[in-house]
Amino acid sequence: MRGFLLIGLFTVAGCATHSPVITRPPATSFTLREKHQYTDPKPLTGGAYTPMTGYYTVQNYMTYTLPAGVYTATFEDTGGYYYPAPGKVKVSNGFIPVILSGGVYWRRGVDQPDRIYTRYGYGPGGAIYEMPHLFEQIRDLTP
Repeated sequence: MRGFLLIGLFTVAGCATHSPVITRPPATSFTLREKHQYTDPKPLTGGAYTPMTGYYTVQNYMTYTLPAGVYTATFEDTGGYYYPAPGKVKVSNGFIPVILSGGVYWRRGVDQPDRIYTRYGYGPGGAIYEMPHLFEQIRDLTP
């Protein structure tokens, strides 16, 4: 019984960091007229070992793609606002593309969004990534 209570407490505590939007976001919604893709200039470096070639190093560049459409502020946390994408976010390391839920993360105190987020499972949180030049693709901001 005690184990179930602890699991329940951890589940509630994990969800407590995000809530529906209750404060005024920088924009209620906006439109991304066409998909936006960004490749991070900093490579991820990894390695592998094979019996034939020995150890070798691989550098992968992460590419993030947001779908076109309307993004509406849905959740917020202490750092900013979450605008879920109208479709899935594609994340690729150059070899294997992964399709995830996610969207745009607009930080508090910043004039324009410059971050995206992806999530695994339920809830708006997950990983937040820098995405320069995102604002150049945004149209139809609704205050």
